[in-house]
Amino acid sequence: MTVPDPAAQETSEAAREPDPGIRAALRELPTPARLLLAGVALNRMGSYVQVFVVLYVTHLGHTAGQAGLVLTGYGAGSVLGTLLGGTLAERLGNRRTIAGSVIATGLLTAALPAAPGYWALLLTVAAIGAASQVYRPAAAALLAELLPAHRLVVASAAFRLALNVGAALGPLAGAALLTGSYTLMFEVNAVVSVLFGLVALVVLPGGGGAPKAARGSTGARYADVLRDRAFTLVVLALFLIALVESQYLTALPLDLRERGVPTAVYTALVALNGLLVIVGELPLTRYVQTWPMRVSIAGGIALIGCGIGLYGIHAGAALLVAATVVWTLGEMVAAPSTLAYPALTAPDGARGRYIAALSAGQSVGYAAGPALGALLFQAVGGAVWPVFAAVGLLAAAAARSGVRQPDALREAAPHAGSR
Repeated sequence: MTVPDPAAQETSEAAREPDPGIRAALRELPTPARLLLAGVALNRMGSYVQVFVVLYVTHLGHTAGQAGLVLTGYGAGSVLGTLLGGTLAERLGNRRTIAGSVIATGLLTAALPAAPGYWALLLTVAAIGAASQVYRPAAAALLAELLPAHRLVVASAAFRLALNVGAALGPLAGAALLTGSYTLMFEVNAVVSVLFGLVALVVLPGGGGAPKAARGSTGARYADVLRDRAFTLVVLALFLIALVESQYLTALPLDLRERGVPTAVYTALVALNGLLVIVGELPLTRYVQTWPMRVSIAGGIALIGCGIGLYGIHAGAALLVAATVVWTLGEMVAAPSTLAYPALTAPDGARGRYIAALSAGQSVGYAAGPALGALLFQAVGGAVWPVFAAVGLLAAAAARSGVRQPDALREAAPHAGSR
């Protein structure tokens, strides 16, 4: 006699409930999930060290080249911190990993003004970059544990909204504190981080550390994740599309300058992207969450590639706006499903590593993309756009081949279509 799986029954029964809409779904989030999203926004808001580090390093009398190396150290630390976070989430538990990440970030930030020389400064900033990203796999995994599978895409959109709001407000808060001093700015950041970490230790679930199943699987490595061929294709797709999407930071301003387009136009395009994501992603996700994940992830990636490619057509400001809208729409379609995907597809005991692997692949793409775009633009000029459009379509093809509909969502599919 087969014993029914209670978790599967719960997911199936939940999928039969009518879609409550975005606002109602967010209101129904459990208190720990709300605290987690607030903490994500707060942590992202406090990540203005990256924004001001170049100014701080040059303020200390170091060269622009040395400042750039420090910023590179922060980026490298972020990638390593993401991978470390996936392992720690499984070995220590999500709550302890989240709390440890933000507390360590706060303490390192407080120590930054006391760094005795350039190399100590570089290592401290790299450590801040690592510590500040350790929490992300654990936060995504905890969100998946707190919510039914069919609500995770919407919750992932809320997760991204928290990140984007924090990213928008952080530099403003940092600039306000900077009117006092760099030391004040870093110390306030540190205090807020440590306080949130202590609150997380008390309020977030998971006090017993990692589940027994997860602790028993710690012998597995990231090599085991890469042996999952289908998932590796998704990691590759995210890496490639990050290379493409990051061209709005390098190839686009270089191309616009060469074409004689005012800087104000470029600034407006960047602002348009941020505004559309903050205002439009959650409402759009109400519909996207009912699509097969292969459609939302691969389709969104294809739109990003096409939108970036449109920048290569010189037809005035209207087409620049249209190109920005197209690739931003692709971002809004693909990103929530992409964020939810590894948590829904990972084997038992490997959720943290799967989340971290996908995030790290994307982070490496975002880190390498600007330099690659600048070099290609220097070599081929405006021909860079069809090249990156082709890379975007290649990424979409990889995603289409690799993405599998998670088992937890299969029961929801027939009911989603009847709404």
